[in-house]
Amino acid sequence: MSATIQETLLDLFQQVIADPDRIPAVPIDVWPEDSWQRSLLTRFRDMLTRMRQSKRQAEEQLREREEQYRSIFEATSDGLIIRDRDGFVVEANPAACNMHGYAYEEFLGLHRTDIIDPKDHAMVAEYMKAIQAGHSFLGQAVDLRKDGTPFTVEVRGTTFTYQGKPHTLSVLRDITERVQAQQLLEQRVEARTRELSSLLEISHTVASTLQLKPLLGLILDQLKLVVDYTGASIFTVEGEDLVFLDGRSPTPEEQLRQMRFPLQRLGLLWETITSHESILLPDVRDDSPLSQTVRVAMGQRMVITFHDVRACLFVPLTLKDRVMGMLALTSSEAGAFTPHHATLTMAIANQAAIAIENARLYAQAHALAALEERQKLARELHDSVSQALYGISLGAHAARSALSREPAEVAEPLDYVLMQAEVALAEMRSLIFELRPESLETEGLVSALSKQAAALQARHAIAVATELCDEPDLLLTVKEDLYRIAQEAMHNTVKHAHASHVDLRLDQLPGGITLEVRDNGSGFDTAASFPGHLGLQSMRERITNLEGTLQIESTPGQGTTIRAYVPAGT
Repeated sequence: MSATIQETLLDLFQQVIADPDRIPAVPIDVWPEDSWQRSLLTRFRDMLTRMRQSKRQAEEQLREREEQYRSIFEATSDGLIIRDRDGFVVEANPAACNMHGYAYEEFLGLHRTDIIDPKDHAMVAEYMKAIQAGHSFLGQAVDLRKDGTPFTVEVRGTTFTYQGKPHTLSVLRDITERVQAQQLLEQRVEARTRELSSLLEISHTVASTLQLKPLLGLILDQLKLVVDYTGASIFTVEGEDLVFLDGRSPTPEEQLRQMRFPLQRLGLLWETITSHESILLPDVRDDSPLSQTVRVAMGQRMVITFHDVRACLFVPLTLKDRVMGMLALTSSEAGAFTPHHATLTMAIANQAAIAIENARLYAQAHALAALEERQKLARELHDSVSQALYGISLGAHAARSALSREPAEVAEPLDYVLMQAEVALAEMRSLIFELRPESLETEGLVSALSKQAAALQARHAIAVATELCDEPDLLLTVKEDLYRIAQEAMHNTVKHAHASHVDLRLDQLPGGITLEVRDNGSGFDTAASFPGHLGLQSMRERITNLEGTLQIESTPGQGTTIRAYVPAGT
């Protein structure tokens, strides 16, 4: 019987192995009811039943899980691509197919190089190297759609077992919009940086030069970097007209300089500009009131000279709420200018207004300085040279009279004439040098000081003793400052000290050079203050700039000594 139960169990095992999904019939009834064989076969049958139930449950769970995974695989918006180790697509979700513009059947079997931009094939090698080393991969690539259109994807890759074999799983996310947004942001940042750099360059130039023509040219060139215009013109108000000042245009400048518009003829255009508002005309040839005003103001120039102009941008040149002119931009493309361009151009126009005003003030100050210099020269000529010439005239008349009456007495008036002529010559040399300080460069400091001493002696009858070394080897600017210090010191001798004698010395020492002016005048208290007297302050500022020292020694009633020392190498 034992052999029989063994054979029965062996047969049952063979049936289970042959067909795991079917529970074989267990011959329980052939054994007695209380036999151990029947009990053994009953337990065996129950075990097979439980195993079958567990298997069905496991299969059901596996089916549910597969359905879940498949649902996720199909529904995810990211592209999922399973490739074999050779790089061919064996499975893909709808998102991957749609992303690349292929039908599911078309997508299967494609090689990875079929859908990746050739420029990024080098990235594929990095991808495979990471996967083969057992690592995951994260990168960015440009894929190609079926029609050849490129788009940017973020790629995540990892190893993946599919149908019992090693594969690679690639997760793709279309980031084209994100990349485009980033590129747009970078372009805006670059444009903003360029705009700020242009404004900074213009501000720096406006603050560093007063030459209007090159300055306005630089402003317009910098404006071109941030606002792509065809033509740009700067106009300023002169009386009742708006006059061309400078510009950048294909039109010859000779024609542009002829542009002069009566303000009353500009009508609505000038009313808008004087209200501190910009005017943006997408197409100057449309029927808007402002476009019509521009065409009327331009007249025949609109047809002949500016026939290709479409878009226009006008902004006021404003300084302290005062409109002093207008900056006009033109383009051959309709709609070329935007409100942002108007805002940017307004900022640059304000810089142009400052430049124009600075140049005007500089010219005004230059003219005033020239007038003051002419008036000073007139006074000097009147006080010295003209009096000397008058004395020469009187002496000549006296000599002429003596020649007819007493020839022996002619010598005295002739000596007087010669003395006055020498005085006039010294005065003229001094005045010419003051008008032409560049003579320092050609004649030197020693010659300049000698002429100054001679002029002082001739003009004011003050005895001047000079002790001057050989021409020192100094920079021209240092020589000019020393000359001005000596000039101011001798001027103070005449104006304040009322001296009768002056000593002027220039000594070349091993460590530097010393200029000394000493007089026997009234002197003063060096500790006292002298409001409104800027001569001493001017001398101190000059010597400080030269990194030298200035000593002033004076006592009331005992004269004054001014000693300036400039170290070598200054």
